[in-house]
Amino acid sequence: MANSIFFVSIIVAVGIFLFPIHLTIAERILSMEQNPGCNHHNDEDCNNTHIVYIRSDAIDDKNDEKNITQSTYHNLWIFSNNGYKPSIMLFETDPLAKLTIDWLNFFQHKMNSINFNNGSIRNSFGFELTDLFLVNMTSKELLYNIPIDQLNWSVNFNERHNNQSSIEAIFSNNNSDIGNFHFHLKISGHSGRETILPKLIYTEGGNLLLFEIDNLFIPESLQKNNTCLQICANLTTILDGHPLNGHIEKFTGMDDEYTPGVFQRYLYEMDSFDQIDNQTRSSFIGWKPVAYFDHNQQIATSLKVISPIIINMTTIPSSSALNGYFDYQKSYPIKLANFRLNSEDDSEFNLAKNGTSIEFSLSLSLLPMNEAQFSTSMTIIIICLLIGFGLPFVLLIGFIMFQLFRRLFSLFSGDNNYNLQNNSESSA
Repeated sequence: MANSIFFVSIIVAVGIFLFPIHLTIAERILSMEQNPGCNHHNDEDCNNTHIVYIRSDAIDDKNDEKNITQSTYHNLWIFSNNGYKPSIMLFETDPLAKLTIDWLNFFQHKMNSINFNNGSIRNSFGFELTDLFLVNMTSKELLYNIPIDQLNWSVNFNERHNNQSSIEAIFSNNNSDIGNFHFHLKISGHSGRETILPKLIYTEGGNLLLFEIDNLFIPESLQKNNTCLQICANLTTILDGHPLNGHIEKFTGMDDEYTPGVFQRYLYEMDSFDQIDNQTRSSFIGWKPVAYFDHNQQIATSLKVISPIIINMTTIPSSSALNGYFDYQKSYPIKLANFRLNSEDDSEFNLAKNGTSIEFSLSLSLLPMNEAQFSTSMTIIIICLLIGFGLPFVLLIGFIMFQLFRRLFSLFSGDNNYNLQNNSESSA
């Protein structure tokens, strides 16, 4: 009987100790709509535009004024065939805010086409693929501008996973005169770490983006010579509020079994300050130096990556979809980041000779991305610490509970024996 009590005590103690570790991650409610409100306008314009709007609400907080402190996240994926370049907008609002799009102004490339009714906007962030071009990898001379504003996009959705806790869309363009381009976008109802390389961190306040280029058209003049080509992208980023700083941080540490040894990740953070509500606002772009040069997900020969060049801007191009929300009359921190997608060390990857497929991943977020929280190596360290320090603690708790149950059992047995003895004496 004592042994049974001991084992029960150990099980209870382990359960108490492990309960905080296995708390489930809070999910958010995701709702999706394509071209919201565009059905009342010209059908041709609506059919040529692919705007995916995803709203992320905290569970049980939708339209609940009692939980006004909770944040709602709004995601706009804009892939339009009427002159706009691929753009993404992220907004953080209170739960009462409702997105509205003035489609007439949007199709005419006018300001203030994207607004919110009711509620307050706590943060807003815009991202655009502004330019895509080829340069001479040695001299950095511009060789060819890829006309991404002439692409005709289509959209397909992947099945939702994990009890509809994520939404994935693929925006594609197949044009033999330009190339095949695919944007894989994903939003999740919780924070986590992607399972496929390069295993980027993502948050419930952001998106995962995978940009894939395949069968890129390269002018014949560039194919004939031995010029080593480098593909570059200019990304325009804009954040609400008044600029504080924008900087790139590089972190070095251990990673997982797919990229053993020392590994680096990069985080581009923009900060601003809103003078109206005295709040600091931030946006984050994270990436790791892993690229592929075929569709078998083979890691490039080198893990080297070149840090982007960040340029301060004062205005957004008039043709940008970002102008639909960010008013040109206001002052915003605007940055142009020049990313070079393949490095000198990727000797086996040659745009002109060995194929023209490349992938590049980014994680966009309005919330900080904590690598240590989801790192495999950090998980191993935590497990070791739990075993080293937690197991003795569990055994100690189990021993104390065992002694307590044993004492109570002894008292209970003693009382029963005493009652039996009294009953025997009374009957005698």
